[in-house]
Amino acid sequence: MLQGWGGERLLDSYDAERRPVFASTINDFIARSIETDKEFLDAYDPARDRAAFEAAWQARAQGAVGEVHAFEPHYEGSAIVWGSEGRTTSAKGSHQFTARPGHHLAPATLSSGRNVFEELGAGFSLLVVGGDGAHASSVQAFREAAAGLGLPLRLVDCGDGGAGTEPARYGAPLVLVRPDQFVAWTAQAGGPAVTAEQAREVLARVAG
Repeated sequence: MLQGWGGERLLDSYDAERRPVFASTINDFIARSIETDKEFLDAYDPARDRAAFEAAWQARAQGAVGEVHAFEPHYEGSAIVWGSEGRTTSAKGSHQFTARPGHHLAPATLSSGRNVFEELGAGFSLLVVGGDGAHASSVQAFREAAAGLGLPLRLVDCGDGGAGTEPARYGAPLVLVRPDQFVAWTAQAGGPAVTAEQAREVLARVAG
């Protein structure tokens, strides 16, 4: 907003995104943990049977890994995330390498040997997987749309995206990343080229 490119909905999106995550953290993790701890201690009292308590505690610790993996704050339901219709924002999710709108970008080592996070710009970043040549018209559409809207956009060449390369795990030829490193939009693999109108519509929405 201070730089002048944020839309009128951008500031409101912070509350709309973070409040459901906080509520989900409280209800789905903190309150649930308190309740399960109470149930566990009711069932396994170390003062009553210490051996049974320690055995059950060890078994419970193994299951805690699943709870940690389930904590994945995301903004799938955000109005400034593409494809958010009918989706919800929550602290519960799943960790995946696939680039998904509303989720934090997964790390990847590029062909240059640098981590993708070292290449992201201070504004929006458009990751190009498969080389500029394969998506030249789509990249140009985003470049022109960003210039027309006055949005900062950095292009990041992720290499050829061949099988076995880390950027290939994003599962998309183009990935638009917000300044906070969350994915705002992805192109469909094997889909048609992005038109100038579509690029402008995407950028206008994700900028608020």
